[in-house]
Order: sequence, then structure tokens, then C-alpha cells
Amino acid sequence: MKSILVLAIAGGLMAQELTILDPTNGAYVSGSYEVVLQCDAPNEVVRTKLEIDGKVVFDESGWHSSLDVFFGESFDRRVIQASVALADGSVVLSPPIRTDELRVFYEESTRLVLISAIVQSRFGRSVERLEREDFRVFENGTPVKLETFSREQVPLDLVLVLDTSSSLRGAMDTLKKEAVHFLDQLNKTDRVALFSFGNASEIVMDFTNDAKIMRRHIEGFEAYGETALFDTLLLALDRVAKRQRGRRAIVLFTDGRDSIYEEPQDKARLFRQTITHAQNAEVAIFTIGLGKRINEDALSAMADETGGRYYHADGFGDLTEPFNRVLTDLRQQYMLGVVPLATSKGFQSLEVKVKKFGARVLARKGYTLE
Repeated sequence: MKSILVLAIAGGLMAQELTILDPTNGAYVSGSYEVVLQCDAPNEVVRTKLEIDGKVVFDESGWHSSLDVFFGESFDRRVIQASVALADGSVVLSPPIRTDELRVFYEESTRLVLISAIVQSRFGRSVERLEREDFRVFENGTPVKLETFSREQVPLDLVLVLDTSSSLRGAMDTLKKEAVHFLDQLNKTDRVALFSFGNASEIVMDFTNDAKIMRRHIEGFEAYGETALFDTLLLALDRVAKRQRGRRAIVLFTDGRDSIYEEPQDKARLFRQTITHAQNAEVAIFTIGLGKRINEDALSAMADETGGRYYHADGFGDLTEPFNRVLTDLRQQYMLGVVPLATSKGFQSLEVKVKKFGARVLARKGYTLE
């Protein structure tokens, strides 16, 4: 539906229509969000206004097709309506948009453990349309009651961690292109932070859904320095762990091993620390390794232990498929919530099974009770 006002103008009649293009009805919206409007005769508009639940959150002169609005930190149900004042003094209202709430993010129990799970067939394809009763969760081998379940594409907090060390000097243009394409395919409700690493870790961009800002930062990358991989991963985990509960993930791209820490025991300690931190923060790590200089075992283990996946690219020209496959995985995640049984400190194993012959579940392997 569209709101229509017929305007009398020189030479005839014109129908003015105003619509909210984004968000759409039923969307999950929180944080800073870009609301997109459309009208047929923007030159006739002298003022643009937006209301959320009857409260004015934007009111400025002229026509504005893009409004940056803060919706709060929770995914609550809201009613959004836009209006424009025209040169002749009349006002056009858009049809209201009703966003949805996302209760799985806000369980009262602080002991609720959220598990993101990807289900694969024996041929490696994603298995969709499974129901709550298809899943079973075990803690230390004991069945645990499934308290919450969702198979919707719930909003995602994602940190993209990109290796920009000097070894990538000849591939930076390709990497930039693939990273921009990957981010462009994410949903409008997702939020992305961007980290890069050479000699040191750098948070390039904090969480946003502004595609223009993402693109600008990525296009400014230059290759230099060594490979501060573990330091960057731990910083990225700290940042995403502070986000609201729900789907949280890190996508790591690298063409090498950590070259900052020389001692094997330091690398082993940081490797285990990274996995433990990710498991406890409910963050799945997806890893993409390029070439032969990587530690494939480490990248694969980080993904496997946290519920992500590892992909390998032989050369610069093979990066499209790994990024696309990570995107598919992120779109096919199930969200499971359980109340853990453990009362004693230490590592507690988790296992997710499905009632589907030959299916494999990718989910984090446990958590540590401290």
C-alpha cells in the first residue's frame, strides 16, 4: 500500500506517493539504522519527518531520502511512519511499517547458553527447514533441554578481520573487491566491524550497517608489515563479545601464520585462549586461508571448535568461492538456547545432533565455567 495525495499543479494533476523502502514490515531493527524513503516528486517536498511509536525522531527541512536513526539497543516491536510537507501546505503520510521483536536475544536466565549451528548433508550441502524437535543437545554426554529455537535469519554482529601484511601487496586489489562484495550481500539488519592487521592490530571501523562507510574503509587498505594474527583475533573477540546476545561471528582472512610471537609455547597459549574466549562469548569463527604459508591445522581447529568453518584458496583468483560459502553458512545458521547443567568449574563439552540421516552439525564444542 502507498499513501497518495492528488496535487493540483500547472498543466494538470499529479499523484504524490510516499513509501518507506527500508526497513520492511517484520524486519528486526536495533541500533543505528538507515531508513530509506521514496516519493514521486521530491522537488515538491519542503520538510521530511519520521516518527517511531508516535515520537518524532527526525524533522528537517527539504527532502531526505536517507535518514540515520537510532532505534535503541533492543530488537523491540516498533511502528515507523514518515511524512512530508509539500510546498502548498499539504502533508503526505507513508503507510506505517511494523518491525518485529526478537525474544531469543533477551532470555531472563543469565545461564542460557546460545549455540549457533550449521547442518550439512553428507554431500556438504546446507540442510534447511529443520524444526525444533529435530535437534538434540548434550552437555558432557547428558541430554539438555532445548529452551529456545530459531531458524530465522536473525540479525548478526560480525567482525571481518583481514590480513593486510606485506605478503599481500600483490593481492590487495583482489582482496578489497572480494571483501566489499561479501559485505554488500549481508542483510540490512546486520552490523559489521572491521579489523586489519600487519605489524599491529587496527580497528578500522566499529559496528555499522552503512555500506558506504564499509566500502570507503576497505578501499583505503594498504599492505605492510608482519602478521599480528592472534593479537587481532583476541581484540576482535573482546569487541564482539560486548554486543547483544544472538548471532555473533568473526570472519578471518589470512595468507600466513602469526609472525609476532616467535616461541611455540606462546603461539599455543594464544591459540587455546582464542578458542576458549570465542566459545564462552558464543562467537563462531569462520576462517579463510590463502596459499601454502598458512597453518591449516590451526585455522581449521579454530573454526571447528567454535562452530564456524574453514575454507582454503590456492591463489588470489580463488577467493570468490570461500567468501561466498561463508556467506551461505551465515545465512543457514540455526539458533539453539539451553540452560547448562554444569555447576563445577572447568571445560564443559557440548554436542548438537539432528535426526537426519548422514547429517553433520557444525556447532561450538563447549564452554568453560570459571
